[in-house]
Amino acid sequence: AYACEMDALALTDTDAMHAVVPFTEACAKLGIRPIYGAELTGEDGPTFLRAVLLARNRMGYSEISKLVTRRRLDEDFDFGEALDGVSDNIYVLVSHELLLTRLRHLDNLRAALPVAPGHGRDRERWRIANAARSLGVETVAAGGIWFLEGKEHLIHRVLTAIRTRTTIGTLPRGEVVPKDSFFRTPDSVMKVFEGNEEPVIEAARIAADCRVDLDLGRRRLPEFLLPPGEDASVTLRRIALRGLRERMGDGCPYDEKRAAMEKIDHELSVIEDKGLAGYFLICWDIVRFARSRGIRTLGRGSAGNSLVSYALGITHFNPLRHNMFFERFLNPEREHLPDFDLDFGTDDREIILNYIFRRYGKDHVAMIGTFSTLRARSALRETAKAMGIPEGEIRQFIRAIPFYASIDRLDHLAKVSPRAAGLPVDREPFRTLIAIARKIGGFPRHMATHPCGLVVSPEPITGMIPMQRGDKGYEITQWSMYEVEEAGLVKIDIIGQKGLAVIGEACAMAEENEGMPLHPERIDYLGDEKTKKLLRTGRTEGCFY
Repeated sequence: AYACEMDALALTDTDAMHAVVPFTEACAKLGIRPIYGAELTGEDGPTFLRAVLLARNRMGYSEISKLVTRRRLDEDFDFGEALDGVSDNIYVLVSHELLLTRLRHLDNLRAALPVAPGHGRDRERWRIANAARSLGVETVAAGGIWFLEGKEHLIHRVLTAIRTRTTIGTLPRGEVVPKDSFFRTPDSVMKVFEGNEEPVIEAARIAADCRVDLDLGRRRLPEFLLPPGEDASVTLRRIALRGLRERMGDGCPYDEKRAAMEKIDHELSVIEDKGLAGYFLICWDIVRFARSRGIRTLGRGSAGNSLVSYALGITHFNPLRHNMFFERFLNPEREHLPDFDLDFGTDDREIILNYIFRRYGKDHVAMIGTFSTLRARSALRETAKAMGIPEGEIRQFIRAIPFYASIDRLDHLAKVSPRAAGLPVDREPFRTLIAIARKIGGFPRHMATHPCGLVVSPEPITGMIPMQRGDKGYEITQWSMYEVEEAGLVKIDIIGQKGLAVIGEACAMAEENEGMPLHPERIDYLGDEKTKKLLRTGRTEGCFY
């Protein structure tokens, strides 16, 4: 609504930078320049403190990302000490006298004055401005925005109640922002500072000075650790050709061998042109390590269409013999990067992850985060708790809603779904409950660890993406896999698959009982009549895919 009235906008989530990518994309659509930052929080004894950090340039962005990471991961994080050391690449906006006094040595420190009107806010502005004047600190108009319009304060209270596991009537002190913390037009801000426009002018000057180009579309491909002087493309070609000869064997017909050489040469050319040789070598290296430890592994998905993947031992399926198209995996005409899915037995997955972190460096490898969002059931259930509605009053109502349903389709669902037919959507308390839940449907509930995705970066990850502690003990990115891929980073799926673990146990038992090793990947599954018979009769329990 206000896009035509501004040319820049700052996003400063609390101790987080989750929304950098969607924020950048939204600003691009509206012709607004994004200003990146975060609101860092901490304590000084009993006092809870906040500071807004704004990145002046790319170095400032990386610095804020690393500060947010420290805030989330370091149990001994010292708020004041962290801010003491910020560089001139960051603007620091504070409104507490204690922080103004401690940080007055910073060149880019500013005293933030609230932009909302009202007698109470006038006194607050006078108090902060007076303290800033005595310390020689410049002031800036910088009001916190927590919702777009004043009427959305109720939604803020509901979300706060969900976060603090209370009700809107028993919210802890200090957790709820004032009702006037909504978005204001430039005209309304100018009226508040009429007669003393300098803080508004300073806000515009800071906004003009904050210019960060994250270059999100640029590829940031991982580099394979090669001996000095070696080239990734040459190394990949040598390993792939050697692997192809081994897999095809000496008895391979000449025509098939010639076709294989033509196909692998084409694939290697595409891989080299796209600069993906290092990425393929990393996946080969992971599989090579697994084999050296006797760990069974299987690459699946569209990687099965690649003869290079087969030659490297990543997949065990010869695409040439089944006329599979390489372009489904890696298309020269498309910018989309290939995605390897590497399966390991459930018990072996931790060994593989530890190797990847050790081999490529903890700073360059991270598990990927994923957002758990509020669908219809969870949005209604959480809203009811926040509103103080007993669970017994809504239990049957919520159970009638399918798990897959989204809250914005609830009215339609009641008409077309037998399970949801007759839902009393027009009766209280359900009508009010649905109206509020609809406002928060699709919102992130919490962040979890992606079940298998990890990212390997050529640069330290926190220079681009801040980290936090995940629910499984790993450090995870504050961006989901979609934002990670938008940033040009490559995702690898390291999957713990129970089926492979069972196969491994079966092979060990067969060797123990029969005295001979068993290699399932060497079985001619298409030519084996006993296997076909089992499949035809439906005896496939335990067979993955």
